[in-house]
Amino acid sequence: MRHFKTNFLLLSVVTLFTSSVFAQESSNSDTDLDQPALPVLSDTTNFEKLRTHLINYHALLREDLEKAETIAPMMQELCPVYFEMKSVEENKETRQFWDEFDDLERNNSTNYRFLEKVTEMYKNDELAYKKPFGAVIQGVIAGTNIFEPKSSSNPEQKLWNEAHDSEDRNELSTKEGKAITTYPKSVRGDSVFVFTKTGKYRMEVNTFSKHIGDCSSFFSYRLEPAAKQSEEEPVLISSPFDLDLEFVQNEELDQRMSEKFQPVCADCPVSGRYQQSFARLKGYENFYFTYTREPGKLLDETSVPQRSLVYYNGNLLRIVYTIQFDKFGCGCI
Repeated sequence: MRHFKTNFLLLSVVTLFTSSVFAQESSNSDTDLDQPALPVLSDTTNFEKLRTHLINYHALLREDLEKAETIAPMMQELCPVYFEMKSVEENKETRQFWDEFDDLERNNSTNYRFLEKVTEMYKNDELAYKKPFGAVIQGVIAGTNIFEPKSSSNPEQKLWNEAHDSEDRNELSTKEGKAITTYPKSVRGDSVFVFTKTGKYRMEVNTFSKHIGDCSSFFSYRLEPAAKQSEEEPVLISSPFDLDLEFVQNEELDQRMSEKFQPVCADCPVSGRYQQSFARLKGYENFYFTYTREPGKLLDETSVPQRSLVYYNGNLLRIVYTIQFDKFGCGCI
């Protein structure tokens, strides 16, 4: 995600950007607007005060876009300070998380092996459906699909180079661009475990597609519907691990995510504050799985739907791994 920088935007560009971005944002906000039209922060040494101040600016812009030319220079000055302080805070949280992770019970259970793999995802060079954690986003294309949102993904690029010249392929034009579907032998017949809000199934990988659009391109793997799956229970995540989950919502965690992941100095819409928990790992109950849903809207009907594995112990809240899908089209801004 790109952010405001001191030399990033001229005021006229900021005004245009603000109109396009904040018009997309939900009108829901917990931010208190009963304050002076243009509040000024004299002390920028307190991280939480600075963050709250910038959130208030964001709310003011949503209420009145005409304030953009006045607020933008203030944000250009304060956002670099915020990002420096945020980096320090995140480093503290990272150290605390790893200290607590090292204290976990180590065993040969499926759940612990999953945690070992997912916390080393930066080393992972596997296809999206073979990774320990996969995102099944709804409302992007028809059917149940595991997504690789990054068109630059090396494993998918390699598979695409092997498969796209095959005669067994189908090309379809869409309003967003075009989709090219292939049936690589190395993929067909593979299966994954998929998880809804209430249960799990096993589904086979059917096809591999590349979607090419003006603002974004991505890869997807179509899954064959499971015989026992209810159409009213959309699939949320996938994994090659047969995870043992407790399907439960933690409302306290959901509230914390709503507060912690409000947009601050983001030049594109973000949806992290709309995450909701739906399950946690048995034996490691501080690890939760989340999906994205805005109040009053359908599942994933938001600018940037995501799936996350979150660590929450009642105090520390940290995203262990997340996959975000840009439905807004930030690449065109």
